Amino acid sequence: MFFNKDNNGALELHNLTGIYFASNDFKAIEGELLDAEREVVSIVGTDILSKAEDAYANGTDEEFVRAVQLPMACLAMQRYFQQTSVSHEDAGRKIKAGDDEKVPFEWMLDRDDRALREKYYRALDALFAYLEKSEMEEWQNSFVYQNKKRSIVKDIHTFESVYPIEQSHYTFFMLLPLIVEVQTTKLKRALGDAWTRINGESVADGDATLLFCARRAAILNAIVLAVERWSIEVFPQSVARRFMPTYQGNRANKSASIEEMEWYLGKLKGQANEAMQDLLSEAAGENLYAEYPLMPENDRSKKYFDAGM
Repeated sequence: MFFNKDNNGALELHNLTGIYFASNDFKAIEGELLDAEREVVSIVGTDILSKAEDAYANGTDEEFVRAVQLPMACLAMQRYFQQTSVSHEDAGRKIKAGDDEKVPFEWMLDRDDRALREKYYRALDALFAYLEKSEMEEWQNSFVYQNKKRSIVKDIHTFESVYPIEQSHYTFFMLLPLIVEVQTTKLKRALGDAWTRINGESVADGDATLLFCARRAAILNAIVLAVERWSIEVFPQSVARRFMPTYQGNRANKSASIEEMEWYLGKLKGQANEAMQDLLSEAAGENLYAEYPLMPENDRSKKYFDAGM
């Protein structure tokens, strides 16, 4: 267990998050912490957790340990508090409504859930930013880092130059597998031999524009796949807001309608297709339609036409 050293788990959570009461029973949230640990490990890899657990047990590298623990704590608290809004007794579910405390409205609970979820995403951003700055062998050997090595989009700043994600490292690393997929299914097939010129450790100055066009096409097509395949709940709100309707007040928690999503996808697919055309044009080194006849060749001796029957 990555928490509760010396049986001070509740105090650890309080010191980590600032919002969990140190007087709470740690056993009540322990199961949620284990589930949150499994989820975070699926995102960053088991070797990172093993290294952090060793540092935690030995009392070393506190900054690294905190970076790994915080997203687990935030996710566990969100799920735990969702279940404790009502008590579960033999007579059914009940709520506390004493003189000194009031039951929060549903919109208050929704906003609190969203705030805890956003805190979880920010904690993941901080963890990825920490790992990126480190030269940790476990990180460089992880499946996440290997996706970055295979991608032509090597950093978040390059991604942001095409599509803004509010500097969310978590979103960047989540989208990397889709970028790699687009490279295989679209870019490599479209570019042929030209693909090898931009998919290496170094790129010639003459291919800089080709690389820019390829990155733009890869990023936009990856976003299309993400919107088609995933729920917007997997994105931080600052990113997911682009897929939501215009809202005021409590509508902030409502997802986009089917019509809005189709409109957004249509616009995005149009940009992605345009990016692919620009890429093909740059790869060809000339206007792809320069030799295309604007008017069909006409023969005066032909006195018939095709009615399409």
